[in-house]
Amino acid sequence: MRDVPTWRTGVIVLGLCLTLIPALPADAVPHPAHQPSPGRPSAGPTAGPASGFAELAGPPGPGHHAAGPALGTAGRIAPRHRRAQELRRGLASGPTGARLHRLAHDGRYRAVTTIPRTGRHLHGPADDPVTFDECANHAGNDHYWFKNRFSMCYREQRPIVYLARNQQGVVYEQGRSLVAIEFIGVAQPRQTQINFGVRLRHLADHNLTRKTDRLRVNLVCANHDTTRHSVCDRDPQDPPGGTELTVQQWQDRGGAPLWAHRTGTTHGVPNDLYKDEKRGYFTFTVELTLTGPLGGSSDHFAPEYFRCDVADYVATTPRCVFHHVSSEIRMRATDTRFAESAQFIRDAQTDITLTKPGIAGKKVPGRVGEKPLTRLIARYDTARSKDASRRKIRRVCQHNWGLSYTRDPNGQKRQCDEYPLASTYENAARVDNNTVWDYAVRALNAEHNRAAGDFIEQFRSNDHVLDGDPFYITITP
Repeated sequence: MRDVPTWRTGVIVLGLCLTLIPALPADAVPHPAHQPSPGRPSAGPTAGPASGFAELAGPPGPGHHAAGPALGTAGRIAPRHRRAQELRRGLASGPTGARLHRLAHDGRYRAVTTIPRTGRHLHGPADDPVTFDECANHAGNDHYWFKNRFSMCYREQRPIVYLARNQQGVVYEQGRSLVAIEFIGVAQPRQTQINFGVRLRHLADHNLTRKTDRLRVNLVCANHDTTRHSVCDRDPQDPPGGTELTVQQWQDRGGAPLWAHRTGTTHGVPNDLYKDEKRGYFTFTVELTLTGPLGGSSDHFAPEYFRCDVADYVATTPRCVFHHVSSEIRMRATDTRFAESAQFIRDAQTDITLTKPGIAGKKVPGRVGEKPLTRLIARYDTARSKDASRRKIRRVCQHNWGLSYTRDPNGQKRQCDEYPLASTYENAARVDNNTVWDYAVRALNAEHNRAAGDFIEQFRSNDHVLDGDPFYITITP
């Protein structure tokens, strides 16, 4: 990782879960505040009062987390080639096959992409990248936060433990430092690169510190789908093994971030439905290694995943996304451009009997917390269900509003609107009558119907929602 204060174009997705456990020896004695301090003296500044550390390491307030697992300096660090082998095994242990490709369907992460209410052209989500301060101050219970499908952060407080050996040969903890770690990733438009940044901020010291110990931070990225020939390339200017500084040097940086850039490229894919899109699936993690006079320890965050492609039917291609994230489209029921259509969707989601056919006990997908909608692109609709769905809903409109349903009592032009959308795998033609899931129909203002369709279509393109990707629609007041 290196100092690069500017964002660089590219796309990728990431997220991570910190699971680093120190390898303390069996004879290690924690927090020996009552003991003398024989052995190696502190090479760093003396610690502040113990109460200050205890307060920082205590229960977190809103938007903050308690300290994570300590990063210790005991034991022998495995050679780098062996650590790399272990890391590859860890990365390969994640989801594979259909589960890997359909991560967003599990509902684990959901993101709302902000879309301006006026203007013909929408700004892409990457125009609003997450910042380190946003990451540090974001409230919530999870370490991960996805600002949108292209921008994420991870945050945690973590102790760095300084170990020493007394005259009797017993290893004990002579002190520790508490640091805040913020890790962000921003996928860039029109290319398959992502910018990763890490910021370490010193928070407190406790007892005797030894800040000559060295901390290495290394970003690891690799292909995760063995059926594809994909590579995650490192920027030639990025240090190949990450960045290693002393604890004091990290502190002296004053929270200045380091950056790394990775590009996901897929050269060969299976002969499947999406062959021309060259969808590639990657995994990434961050490895932390701390080395001191008694040895060291190394561990890595639990991996997360991203997808890159060159699909040509979305607005910003090629691109990568954090495909663990489902899109959520928000529409205002009072928006004068498409109010009738938005109100129809709200009725379908909240009380299907207000729509047609309106069968009691049935419901529609697409509501947050329930079954998502799944985008259907015409070129992949080999069963021509989109056309069949529209024929089906027109018959419902004719049955309920008559053959003249195309005009309202005031002579305004109407169209037969349907929900779920015809451009989803949940459309009316694909409904299974043996399940609780159904469809809804209403004759409404033609201009509102077209405006709502354009709004949703542009959102899905800007959010890089591909065929088979899940999304939700939320109607706000």
